[in-house]
Amino acid sequence: MERTLAILKPDCVQRNLIGKVIEKIEAAGFKIVAMKMIRLSKESARGFYEVHKERPFFNDLIEYMTSGFCVPMVLEKENAVEDFRKLIEQQIQQKQKKEQLENFMQQAFRKILSTAVTLLKTLLKKSITFSQDTNS
Repeated sequence: MERTLAILKPDCVQRNLIGKVIEKIEAAGFKIVAMKMIRLSKESARGFYEVHKERPFFNDLIEYMTSGFCVPMVLEKENAVEDFRKLIEQQIQQKQKKEQLENFMQQAFRKILSTAVTLLKTLLKKSITFSQDTNS
């Protein structure tokens, strides 16, 4: 058995998604060995993310991770590290597909709306022209 660390970030906690995320983790065959809701201090976040200290996003990462509660958990499973990476990648791909579909639907709606407006303007012009012609 292998173990890995997962952290449900502050936005996940704020959006009340803890239960849904845990369901997906468990459905993927992981056992949650330990879990605790905490609020990281800036000092502990700096220590944990020290490996990223020289990166340009370091300060933003610290601000984000200390902006609210998070839920670190220890997961256990055969090939836990690799399988958890795959699970995360799968979730990212699903989110991207959903966003692409939403974008497509928004574009399609805009085109339909634009066509409807153009058609309505054309009909109104013809109606005005037609009604003016019949009054003559």
